[in-house]
Amino acid sequence: MVFTFRQLQVFVAAAELGSISRAAKALSIPRSSVPEAIQLLERDPDVALFDRRARGITLTHRGSAFLRHAHLIRTDVATAATPSDLASRPPIA
Repeated sequence: MVFTFRQLQVFVAAAELGSISRAAKALSIPRSSVPEAIQLLERDPDVALFDRRARGITLTHRGSAFLRHAHLIRTDVATAATPSDLASRPPIA
């Protein structure tokens, strides 16, 4: 599965807020971008991450598992060293 960090952010927002509209608003993106990003995530392994209902969305079992991984990925990215961080460190021998 190949995905962008932005798709991951959209997925997490939709999962946590339980709504495509609220996720779009929270991320300041067009509403149409949310289902588009989610569909791209679901396409590669052909697995549903959400159950879609008239009154919102809920995570499937696989969606819940992916959300746990998404949180780990976001934490790793947030704590990753930047090139400027690495420039100030001595080289590894």
